[in-house]
Amino acid sequence: MSLEDWKAIFEIGGVVLLFLTFLFGAGALLTSTRINVRQAIQLREFEKRLTDAKTELGHQQERAANAERALLELQTRLAHRRISQSDHDRFVASLQPYKGSVVDLTEVTDLEAAQFAKDIIAVLRDAGWEVNLSSISLGAPRYGVECFLIGASEPGEALAAVLRNLPTVRIIPGPHPPHPATMGVPHIASIFVGKMLCGQQ
Repeated sequence: MSLEDWKAIFEIGGVVLLFLTFLFGAGALLTSTRINVRQAIQLREFEKRLTDAKTELGHQQERAANAERALLELQTRLAHRRISQSDHDRFVASLQPYKGSVVDLTEVTDLEAAQFAKDIIAVLRDAGWEVNLSSISLGAPRYGVECFLIGASEPGEALAAVLRNLPTVRIIPGPHPPHPATMGVPHIASIFVGKMLCGQQ
């Protein structure tokens, strides 16, 4: 082959190579652009999911905080109708000189009232008092603690002094229908433990 033929081959090859370079460059640019677009879409979707997750987490934290606050408020409210261990010991010491005294105690079928009644019963029984317990279900709510003193006596005054330390208590002088178990048995008082009004302390 002559030099002219080789020259022609190289010129044609150069043109072909230049075309291929342009073709592959354009292909690389096109595919890179499409990949970038796809990655941008995926990134936006990821950011959206991340934002939604953060928003939901914020809602959950808010609900948890509200629940914790409500529980704390309930515990604070109910704490006013509980007898602490230190008060329990102090009340027992005040009533022990009159152990053997008999009282009737009636509680309503209410969770908070029943718990408060148990606190009072624990004080009385630990002091050696006899407690005749009964439970009733009231159609109309009855609130607070009522202590009906049966006559004037030192045990009755000691009991009244203890109960006056507790919230929602009223001391009422005068007779009250006795518990069937104490019919004919001298007893000091009849205690009724009712519900507590919301916000009542």
